[in-house]
Amino acid sequence: MNAKTNTTVGAGCLLLFSLPFAAVGVGALGMVVWTMGTWLSMQSWQEVPAYIDWVNLVSSDSKKNTTHHVEAQYSYRWEGVRHEGDRVSQYSADDNVGSFHQRVAAELSEHRDKRIPFRCYVNPKNPDQVVLYRNLRVEMLGFMLLFSLLFGGAGFGLMGAALYGNRVLREQQALQEQYPVEPWRWRKDWEKGVISANTKGKMVAAIIFATFWNMISAPLLFVVPNEVRDGNHLALIGLLFPLVGAILLGVAVYKVLQWRRYGATVFEMASVPGVVGGLLQGRVRIPTMVQPEEDASITLSCVNRRTTGSGKNSHTSNVILWQTEATLPRNGLMLDGRETEIPVSFGIPTDRSSTDDSDSNNQILWQLGVKIATQGVDFLAEFEVPVFRTAGSATAGPGRMPGDGPLVIALDEAGNPIPDGNTPDPAKTEESLRSAGILAEPCVGGGITLLFPMLRLPGMAIGALLFTVVWGGSLAWMLHGQGPLFPQVVSGLFLLLMVYITLDLCTGKSRIEVSRTGILVRGGFFGLGPVRRLSFAELGGLDLKSTLQVGNRLYFAVDIKKLGGGTLRVANRLRQEEANAVVRTIETAIAACR
Repeated sequence: MNAKTNTTVGAGCLLLFSLPFAAVGVGALGMVVWTMGTWLSMQSWQEVPAYIDWVNLVSSDSKKNTTHHVEAQYSYRWEGVRHEGDRVSQYSADDNVGSFHQRVAAELSEHRDKRIPFRCYVNPKNPDQVVLYRNLRVEMLGFMLLFSLLFGGAGFGLMGAALYGNRVLREQQALQEQYPVEPWRWRKDWEKGVISANTKGKMVAAIIFATFWNMISAPLLFVVPNEVRDGNHLALIGLLFPLVGAILLGVAVYKVLQWRRYGATVFEMASVPGVVGGLLQGRVRIPTMVQPEEDASITLSCVNRRTTGSGKNSHTSNVILWQTEATLPRNGLMLDGRETEIPVSFGIPTDRSSTDDSDSNNQILWQLGVKIATQGVDFLAEFEVPVFRTAGSATAGPGRMPGDGPLVIALDEAGNPIPDGNTPDPAKTEESLRSAGILAEPCVGGGITLLFPMLRLPGMAIGALLFTVVWGGSLAWMLHGQGPLFPQVVSGLFLLLMVYITLDLCTGKSRIEVSRTGILVRGGFFGLGPVRRLSFAELGGLDLKSTLQVGNRLYFAVDIKKLGGGTLRVANRLRQEEANAVVRTIETAIAACR
């Protein structure tokens, strides 16, 4: 059996494998639609008194959990005729989502014991159709929505991968046969050296996902108010689904605006591939005129994409192994007719890994990202670029060692070279500090003070606050449902950690002072932490290390190494250029004060 036959068979197997997932997703969506339809029809049913004759909470134990459902018998009168019923709610199957069944059993038992009339809802067109609870269970509806999204998304996603991926794999196999020792030529875009940012595909995907999510979650906007009026305040958690839908819709609209403004952006490589121990060079071409408000930010990242688990338990994470960042001055963008070009060149260290996607569960990818702040919609683009170890890896780039840092080669509008970003520039250092929200003030008698104010990273602080609130709401839901103790304890401990991080982001304040007496550092909530001092005799140097990854961006900390061992952290949560600016500022002040 040849490779092409194997590919076809594999695609067919994947298509068959996807069918059950798609069917389950469609089935869950059908259950949501049926539940909503039943709820709507029950709103016209008439309320009459009912007497509870018998009630029982039935529990079923399994190895993983315990599920419940309520059985009951009751009597009621309709137009003078006595009827009996046993339907409790729309939900007849066992489940353990929330505490609905326990609450219902307790409420019905109380009315049975005290012989207090309860209420039931009777279909006036057919008095034998009756139900005690006609309200929607928002938590159950949300569970079915997520079930539909996860399984339906997986099923139809696998279908698309099987149908589209089969053609792509055939083309890739042909290229592998043609270029067996040149893996950078196994993809058409890499082989041509023109790589698309795929902004249109991302826009379409965002529109489809936002539309699907909002179609399913929008009815909750009409259901939740009725539930709250009936005393089920926990139903307010259901509003999280429409809130997420609004956010997804905003993301989709933003991507549409980006596409309309910037069109199909590509990265045109100067030579293929980028070389480990050499350079990655080329130019980003934007088919429109870009008027930047700030310098362009360009990053090159080596990413380890890992997938663990399988099926519904699979999880994919992107871990940045190495990242370097450069800025291109606003006047460094090259305008050619109706097109904007961003010339780029990065040195790649000799100890980095080559691109490797042979194992889909453990891939090494290289990503080039470009961001330009403009009036209105910012320009954002990301490219997956080929970086390999070649015969040229043994030699360094012209005039510099690869990996010494980012190198952006560009000319200004007058045709003059723009200075290398690795050369210390006091004005650039001051600009980097200002962009990070860091205040620099001279000390009396020489030296400098760096002030890190509160809410220096407002976006990160707001994100942490929202996440903490949502996590706290989820924990409250878990506590209300009286579930297993261990998950509640773990969630509670994680909530405490998130509260600490949120407080640090919102109220954290620090001060670094370099003067003739040495180095003074003070931080903490509202800047009221302990004062730590270090003499120049104890100074062993400055260390820059990555400590945090947010999305596709690394953040760095600056530590002072002590000669006797140990470190003193002086700054945290800085972008690479900002961290370099802090290091240069401290080094300059130390040299002047010693």
